Amino acid sequence: MRALACIVVIVTIVIVIIRAALVPFAFGPFPAAFTPDGRALLLQIRDPVTGWDIWILPLHGERRRQPYIRGLSDEHSPAVSPDGQWLAYVAGESGQDEVHLRPFPGPGVPVAISSGGALRR
Repeated sequence: MRALACIVVIVTIVIVIIRAALVPFAFGPFPAAFTPDGRALLLQIRDPVTGWDIWILPLHGERRRQPYIRGLSDEHSPAVSPDGQWLAYVAGESGQDEVHLRPFPGPGVPVAISSGGALRR
């Protein structure tokens, strides 16, 4: 089990590096995060109307990706808590990027947990 956890961490790091290199040039889908139980993969996909959205791809069963968070602002950079109960992500609903937290897999209302801009450039 420990070896599997190491593999997941290595794959996640490689995905982040590849995504960082490709994001300015493409629309995705880009793998963003695995759920802690390994049952799903969160993706970032850029839509011409809604901007960046977060989708979920089950890794068992039918394996069809579905929109998970899709709003009129960009939603990106998802991360699932180690216990699998919470999802943190960045959204620009207020006009600037802020970190939001919501129950995972839901339902639940997202709460902004940062203010004044979450990302510094």
